[in-house]
Amino acid sequence: MDGCWFALWHGNPKPARERRDSCRVVGRDEERPFPTQLRKLRIEKLGARHAEAWIVGEIWGDPSQWLEPACFDGVMNYRLAWTLLGFAGGSRLRRRLARPSRPYAPIDGLVCSQRLIDLHQSLPETLRRAQLNLLDSHDVPRALHVLGDDPGALSLALLLLFCLPGAPCLYYGTELGLNGGEEPACREARPLQGEAIAADLQIGRAHV
Repeated sequence: MDGCWFALWHGNPKPARERRDSCRVVGRDEERPFPTQLRKLRIEKLGARHAEAWIVGEIWGDPSQWLEPACFDGVMNYRLAWTLLGFAGGSRLRRRLARPSRPYAPIDGLVCSQRLIDLHQSLPETLRRAQLNLLDSHDVPRALHVLGDDPGALSLALLLLFCLPGAPCLYYGTELGLNGGEEPACREARPLQGEAIAADLQIGRAHV
């Protein structure tokens, strides 16, 4: 498998959680059998606890072919990220950051609601609850940067993120107002205690 993988193994009775990186380059055919062997591997690793495991794959586009019993429980929900950032950012969204793999674009409330409905209806309830919902990550510009450094827009996007079905994922420093742009700027160090952070996010930080 290209890239790296991260696993967090907790003692009983806590469930195991695992994230697989760069899954889209692995493929699903018999010559590259990683996805189809994933369930077998988790059974071998976890034994009777395999039913409690949560395995998330890094898939940027349509995840339907990966969300099967032979593949993943959930994926990194970038499609939700593009929707929330587009709505929260509006005209302040930095459209120059858009790429085919990350289609940043401002949208209004009607378009946002329809996209959320489409995402909701594209998956059964059990899979909706297993998606890893996020606004940004180490692979894309930070949310605050994409939103034109507007703390209010970021607060709105975070509010929506935490209200929607799925597991919300907060990239370190987003709650502190880090605003790095293209990689590697989006991987900047977390501010040390006592360093200045975005004032408008101080209140929100206490509730994250």
